[in-house]
Amino acid sequence: MKFISILSTLIFLITGCSDIGATLAGKEVTRVSTGVGEIVVLDDKDGISSIEINCNNGLIIKADWTRNPLNEFGYDIYEPEVNMDYNRLAVMITARSAIANYLRGEYN
Repeated sequence: MKFISILSTLIFLITGCSDIGATLAGKEVTRVSTGVGEIVVLDDKDGISSIEINCNNGLIIKADWTRNPLNEFGYDIYEPEVNMDYNRLAVMITARSAIANYLRGEYN
């Protein structure tokens, strides 16, 4: 058992693949290509989920979010991180739209 744990850690470090780490942590990984760019959602139904949007214009948006326990389509988003100066409203609309589309099942 210890060997498998060490092996999976080495694979994660060598490949740098966050999908392996997310899967081992119990998160569902969804990748989709849209008109905005490439979207990766790491969904933890009981904890903090995250989204990364690699926009076609070079902007990268990373944000954490949690589900609202009172509503299956509700969520709370934390302040997104971006790799360049960009309009905050546009960043929030893009991130919120991607999360809402995911929760509605449009990325399945």
